[in-house]
Amino acid sequence: MMLPQKAPIPGTGWGCVVCKLSGDGAIALVCDRCVETRAAIVDACRGYLKDGRRTPIAELAGSHAHDARVHQDFERGEGVR
Repeated sequence: MMLPQKAPIPGTGWGCVVCKLSGDGAIALVCDRCVETRAAIVDACRGYLKDGRRTPIAELAGSHAHDARVHQDFERGEGVR
């Protein structure tokens, strides 16, 4: 799951090619059951998913979000800037 905070280790999270958002967004692994029950996410990945390390969500800092203006342009067919 993509989280709206910065990843603990820059460059190891999610990003966006449309609005050129760097791959610095925090990610959490969530099982199907937790998604179905809307369980609280308590940990984010620390580093790459394969590393198996976690950080408490409460320790994440910074905001990581798409640029809505660029996405609106893209949806209107104006392409990627």
